[in-house]
Amino acid sequence: MEILQFFLSISIGSVKSIIPLATMVEILDWCEASQRDLLAESKHAAEGEQVIDLQLLCDDIVHELRGAKPGIAVHVHGGSSHAVFGRVLLVGEVVRRAIEAVAARVGGEGHVTVTILDETAGPSLWIRASGQPAQTVDAVALERFRDAAMGAGVAILPDATGPNSAGLVLRLPGRICTGG
Repeated sequence: MEILQFFLSISIGSVKSIIPLATMVEILDWCEASQRDLLAESKHAAEGEQVIDLQLLCDDIVHELRGAKPGIAVHVHGGSSHAVFGRVLLVGEVVRRAIEAVAARVGGEGHVTVTILDETAGPSLWIRASGQPAQTVDAVALERFRDAAMGAGVAILPDATGPNSAGLVLRLPGRICTGG
């Protein structure tokens, strides 16, 4: 905003002699874009949201689970060029419960892979476990996972292996910023 006020305070003749007109237009466009970004970020902050780094969030959850669930080996792959706005604690709870639910589908032990998918509509998380699906799954834990996802605005979709398999996709809310 100070740059814009500076340009408005000096005469057009003196600006033309200092800065080419095309450069002035580029600077003003940049100022306008920056102001839009700041307004959008302040709106998200007022709603209790922040930019979520999915790689960092998933890595933190994997570290947490390593101590709490030593029978589950979790690996994170992929990445996204989009940043997602959301309530990091809610989204983190959904991801943690999703990993636990997928691991429970193969008996609570084994290898779980979390892949961050960079899709046009925004990033998604594909979470899958290797192994044969278990005969029974803790219905209460599954309900808690579904409730957490609903509360965070995260959609749960079956992966390519279909419903009731050892994999799922979390479609994150559409609050995406392109600033990455």
